[in-house]
Amino acid sequence: MLRKRFVAALGFALVFGSVMAAPAAAETVISPCSGTCGYWQVNDTGPAGMKGGVCQYETGSYDLDSISVRPPLMHGPYSNKTKVQWKFNILRSTNFGGSYTGIYNSSWQTAMANDAIPASDGSGFSRRYWYAPDPNPTGWFKVRLLLWWKNSAGTVVGKMKIEYDHYQGKWNGNTDYRYDYCLQDW
Repeated sequence: MLRKRFVAALGFALVFGSVMAAPAAAETVISPCSGTCGYWQVNDTGPAGMKGGVCQYETGSYDLDSISVRPPLMHGPYSNKTKVQWKFNILRSTNFGGSYTGIYNSSWQTAMANDAIPASDGSGFSRRYWYAPDPNPTGWFKVRLLLWWKNSAGTVVGKMKIEYDHYQGKWNGNTDYRYDYCLQDW
């Protein structure tokens, strides 16, 4: 009986430990799907994987020069192809992450997709860029994505908002991992 309890406790510990060691979510859903949304995915993984945003810094001044934004993968919500679209916002905090305010809204990027064939980077969508103001940007910066799904009449039928949690810093051939935001300088 004691051996069975030990085995059961050990099994529980192993399962619990593996759950606790699982990686954190790749992104933060700000507004979950409202309406009819297709399957979606963003490539925003932790320290070792692909990043949703890449913070590029100037070689001489170390100031933030630009943020490149990876597009989402979006399936349409129907078997026939309909429009899917995304855009990004740049948010800035000047109080060490206490609150963020939108400072830039990109234009929409639109592609056709259905429930089997998605729009993605290189297939209707492409990486986009925001260029920081000169001479030196101030604050912490993060990326928010807006995803919209449309029906065959072109009416928006589904919406959601996501923020990237993982960033990569690049400067003069060097890279590092940044969690949750891009700093104003390297």
